[in-house]
Amino acid sequence: DVQREADIVEEILRIYGFNNIELEEDLQADYLSNFPKIDDAKIQRQVSQLLAANSYSEMFCNSLTSSRYTENIASIDNAKNVVILNKLSEDLDVMRQTMIFSGLEAIAHNINRKNSDLKLFEFGRTYHLGDNPEKTLNYKEKFHLSMFLSGNKTAPSWLRKPEKVDFYDLAAMVQKILAKVNLTNLHSQKIMNDDCFDYGLALGKKIGRDEIKEVVRFGLLKKKVTKLNKVSQEVFYAEFDWDYVLKNINLKKNYTEISKFPAVYRDLSLVISKQVSFEEVEQVAKKTERKLLKEISVFDIYEGDRIEQNKKAYAMTFVLQDQHKTLNDKTIDKTMQRLMNAFKNELGAVIRGEK
Repeated sequence: DVQREADIVEEILRIYGFNNIELEEDLQADYLSNFPKIDDAKIQRQVSQLLAANSYSEMFCNSLTSSRYTENIASIDNAKNVVILNKLSEDLDVMRQTMIFSGLEAIAHNINRKNSDLKLFEFGRTYHLGDNPEKTLNYKEKFHLSMFLSGNKTAPSWLRKPEKVDFYDLAAMVQKILAKVNLTNLHSQKIMNDDCFDYGLALGKKIGRDEIKEVVRFGLLKKKVTKLNKVSQEVFYAEFDWDYVLKNINLKKNYTEISKFPAVYRDLSLVISKQVSFEEVEQVAKKTERKLLKEISVFDIYEGDRIEQNKKAYAMTFVLQDQHKTLNDKTIDKTMQRLMNAFKNELGAVIRGEK
């Protein structure tokens, strides 16, 4: 196996011993492996800077809270409260099981001082009793990132009328954070049977056929929750399982060369069941065409008298592009037909305008 100069050098080094070769402290070479340790504090600082750059203010709330907050919240088990033995007051008698109420206290404090347009976030911990009461130290601690959004997007001015924040403002910020830590391909599902949220989404990693490990949930808090802190305006809330994020963060960035060839845009209108989400349509499309399909977006949704009951129409744009050549009409038509067939067969869709 000795065929070149490098092979001879390798054999000499084996005899001499690799461990006998001294390396300088500032020696750098591509063949030396580098396994960077994830710095949790650095990641937290980078996400904090991202939030601050998007007009969010960081807050540091008290981990002590009142047990009265959770008395009417069925999804929070009062039996798992970590009770303070030498409590200073009745309002600070337990450790918090959720980040919601300490954040709402901060919101109420600001609203009472005429500051009602709020973007807040906090890195903090929650505490609860474990499932094994026989253990001496039967306590559990979790690390979270919480985000609160309430009031107007911008301050009132003569240029335009005030516009209230909405679910999509919070969803966009959640996606930015997930992109920052490179957590992608998360499955989404509607928040169901949660007495804290009026509506919302939960994103997580699929770990089984029907099981999802939740990474973040976000949505509109119910009025009965916000009223516990005497907050009457809408509050949108997001909570990340930051322990999971730090364990599964992907620092490796994948880059591809920008194609020299033009992209092609094709519009398509689908009539589908109201129960079918955009994510399902997207999954079918990406499974059907893995190479040329670069992007899918919805530019209009119609629900009305012109289509069947319990149906909706998605007007969508598909972006097709080849990295190595210019697409011709034959390839484009063939790809779009394959996508249409997949939508019809797998989602029961009707293609509007199809002859």
